[in-house]
Amino acid sequence: MGTGYTRNDTGNNIADGNVINAADFDGEFDAIVSAFATDGHTHDGTAAEGGPIQKLGPSQEVEVDSGAIFPASDGVTDLGKTTKEWKDLYIDGVINTDNMSADAATITGNASVGGTFNVGGATTLTGTASLSSAFAVSATSAFKGAVSVESTLAVTGETNVSDISASGTLDVAGETSLGNISADGTLDVSGNGSVGGTFKITGAVTAASTLNIGGAVSGKGTLTVSDTVSAAGAMNVGGNFSGKGTLTVTDAVSVASTLNVGGNFSGKGTFNVAGSATLSGNVTMGDATADTTSINSQVEFKNNLRERTSISTTSATGTINFDILSHNVELRTNDAAANFELNLRGDSSTAFSATVAVGQTTSVAFESSMGSTAYYLTAIKIDGATASPVHWQGGTTAPSEGNADGIDSYLINVTRSADAGSGTAQYTCLASQTQYGKVTY
Repeated sequence: MGTGYTRNDTGNNIADGNVINAADFDGEFDAIVSAFATDGHTHDGTAAEGGPIQKLGPSQEVEVDSGAIFPASDGVTDLGKTTKEWKDLYIDGVINTDNMSADAATITGNASVGGTFNVGGATTLTGTASLSSAFAVSATSAFKGAVSVESTLAVTGETNVSDISASGTLDVAGETSLGNISADGTLDVSGNGSVGGTFKITGAVTAASTLNIGGAVSGKGTLTVSDTVSAAGAMNVGGNFSGKGTLTVTDAVSVASTLNVGGNFSGKGTFNVAGSATLSGNVTMGDATADTTSINSQVEFKNNLRERTSISTTSATGTINFDILSHNVELRTNDAAANFELNLRGDSSTAFSATVAVGQTTSVAFESSMGSTAYYLTAIKIDGATASPVHWQGGTTAPSEGNADGIDSYLINVTRSADAGSGTAQYTCLASQTQYGKVTY
């Protein structure tokens, strides 16, 4: 507090009609010098300190009362300038603002924004953020906890979120990478969608472009994709699935209702469709020859059905292993060198019995060119054991000669009727030989 200024001429010598001595002026001036040579006035309203200052500025733009510092007019006066910024702002209470723009913001407590929240730089929120209006982020944002959106969350750029739960609409215009996503309503993706973890669907999901899923797909509703779908894990859809592009799944596929794929389909695990399935492009099932695709309903092929054929220049002779896991038709283009027999098996490491179950039937065709000597098939074996008897077409015995200078075609149909023994003890074997004219390959 300053010394303050009090009238030194207590006797009122300095007045009209009085004799004014030099000492009177000297004492008065000394009192003024003493007041301004220290801390000045406090303007606290006490004696010699002056009245309180309640307005500041050239036009008295800033006002002060006992509880606040405020502008004289609402929404007119700024605090700082673009080239004259304050350094740090320390506030212990609540910040109320219509709009907030920050290059970087760190909020360790709760943040409540009733208007628009714009962040041009990095933003870290370690507490709860409650937004009742728009939330616009133009730079990278990291959400380390849960994000709950009761209304619309709109993202126009790239977004990386570990977990997101939305009870309203989630609109993403750019690329989105999600660790886990759970949506009770509709999920519409107008661009590419990438999910790094589990993708759960309880309602409808519509993607206008590519949908890449790094984990499993589990859904109770409909999944509709107008372009490519890629799932790194199993894919389970509780409702319908409709896709116009390529569907690639690295594990099992299960669809509780209709499956429509407008492009190619590739699956490496079990393929289960409870309803109708329409596959308009190429279909690739499994990544190993021992994988099985089971279809419980009727199958309609709207185009031609082709079987894989093994074409070899090796002459037929001795025991020929026929691997049904790699092909159902085998053609030997060079003339047979001797009589031969066929041994049906899965492949070199898989038995026929491990491939064809009880109640299943498979058919194979073996075709061989013949020279001047009419060699022929002398025996049919299954996993190394001779099938006996073999029921030949027309009720006749096995053929005793081939077709000289022609082509012999053997069609063998095997049904597994039991799960013990070998040959006819567990297999019923039907066979036929058809002779054709010479073919030049």
